[in-house]
Amino acid sequence: MVNLTGAVPVQVGVYDLSGRRVRDLSTTTPYPSGERRVEWDGLAENGALVPPGSYLARVGFDTDSGADGTHVSRLVHVIY
Repeated sequence: MVNLTGAVPVQVGVYDLSGRRVRDLSTTTPYPSGERRVEWDGLAENGALVPPGSYLARVGFDTDSGADGTHVSRLVHVIY
């Protein structure tokens, strides 16, 4: 969960532990300010369920400071 202070586009990627991106959940539509949650359905880009295991969710967004942006990473566990 990320708390945005203004409307910004958000880049979201889900990666396996080898660093390969398995799903891109990014949007070009700015998320409005406030607390936001991104949900992942456990599907890869090809629409297939990913194998059970651990994945890294990386969320990136631009900041007011004009820097390259901020990234937040979280470990996600998939079990069936």
